[in-house]
Amino acid sequence: MKIYLEPSPPNLRADNRLILQIIINLVTNAVKFTPEGGKVSLSACVDKLGALVMQVTATGIGIAAHYVEKVIEPFEQIQNAPELSSKRIGLDLPLSKKFMELHGGALLFKSKIDKGTRAIVVFPTERTVKE
Repeated sequence: MKIYLEPSPPNLRADNRLILQIIINLVTNAVKFTPEGGKVSLSACVDKLGALVMQVTATGIGIAAHYVEKVIEPFEQIQNAPELSSKRIGLDLPLSKKFMELHGGALLFKSKIDKGTRAIVVFPTERTVKE
C-alpha cells in the first residue's frame, strides 16, 4: 500500500474517531477486493477551493456502474453481481457515508469492472483549518 500526502496537510475540524473509522473501512474494502499483486493507495490533498479530499484507490475487481450506489446504501444486498459474489459487503461503507454526511461532506465512488475502484472522501471547505 502506498500513501501520498501533501508536505503540510491542513488541520481538519472533525471527529477523529469517525475519520479514522472511515479510512479503516475504505482501506479494508480496497484490500479485500484487490487480488494478489494489485495495488492500494491512500492520498490526501486540499483542492483549489480549500476542501480536504482523501482518496483510496485500488486496482481490484471494480464495481459495475449500476451497483455503485447500492454498495453505500444500508441493508442493500447486491444480487447477481459476479464481481462481488465471493466476498460480502457489510455495513462499513454505508456507515462511512453516514459519517461523512454528519461532517457535511460526501463519500463518492468511481469504479470500472476489472480496472478498480476509487473511493473519494470530500470534506467541506469550512472544516479545513487555515493557518
